[in-house]
Amino acid sequence: MLKVKKKKKKVFAKKKGFTLIELLGVIVIIGILSIVSISYAYRLINRAKNESTEQQERNVSMAAESYFQANRDLLPKSIGETTSISISNLLDAKYLKKEVEN
Repeated sequence: MLKVKKKKKKVFAKKKGFTLIELLGVIVIIGILSIVSISYAYRLINRAKNESTEQQERNVSMAAESYFQANRDLLPKSIGETTSISISNLLDAKYLKKEVEN
């Protein structure tokens, strides 16, 4: 007859939870992802602020040009003279719809 050797089963305690290394690894990965996402959001906010400022500059410039085209008598009469207009004048004359920010 053949004798079959029975393998001894090793008894391991059932693991519950995570090891400290696993937890630290997860924390490091979450930290890296949050740093990347926060820096990206910061860049997007700055870009939006710059674009908003540039758009406001274009609006004021176009409003001033329209104002001076309608009021040619306010333009300088000779070379070297300058003429300026305030934002409040453009708002009062309805060339700008809202107050300029920043």
